[in-house]
Amino acid sequence: MDQWMYLKKEFISQATKEQYITLVQLMRMSNQLEFWMGLYKAAPKEKGPVFEHKHEIEIDFMIICCYKEATKVFCKEMCGALLQMNLSDQLKHELSEYKTWLDNYKNDRFLKVVEKIRNDLRFHLKKDIYKGYVKDGEHHADSHIGYTIGDTYEDSFYVEPYKIELEYLVDSVPNEACSDRDKRFTWISNTAREKSTEFLRLIRKILREILKGNVHLEKMPVS
Repeated sequence: MDQWMYLKKEFISQATKEQYITLVQLMRMSNQLEFWMGLYKAAPKEKGPVFEHKHEIEIDFMIICCYKEATKVFCKEMCGALLQMNLSDQLKHELSEYKTWLDNYKNDRFLKVVEKIRNDLRFHLKKDIYKGYVKDGEHHADSHIGYTIGDTYEDSFYVEPYKIELEYLVDSVPNEACSDRDKRFTWISNTAREKSTEFLRLIRKILREILKGNVHLEKMPVS
């Protein structure tokens, strides 16, 4: 049964402005991550395995961008306010440990790759990443740049950017994280989904504790 969820006025009155904004930010992050992670199952299948590969790469990159931006804001702007709220000691300890890990992102193999995807490949679309892979001068063979359905180029998948982007990412993954170059993007993808799921689970825990006893539900009218 679908129900409206209302936050009680008593809770809103007692919460500081910073605490309420933090709560709304948590909801926003939950919505974003749930949407992008849900696309793996919800989005219609592409036309064939080659097109599905594009679908997975783009979703992976967007999940990583959302994850990176959310965890940055979570660490720098939200943890302090959350630790002042009426959360259990166990959850506060989990929050503190998570913040410590995020604070040391420059020493974490996965988080360094996340930084590159967010900064170089998607949010800023840096062209410099192509310079090491594109050569001047005469070429002796045609270059495979993509696939198309029909001959109008309207339903097309251009692989050329991905070939370079994935090579760039593979070069960014240290041997200690994944020694097999052929499996490095799989390592990035699997780790991204795992870490995003962990973060989403933490957000849900926090939201459950904050909202417990502070909301009331009303049955939605049938249209």
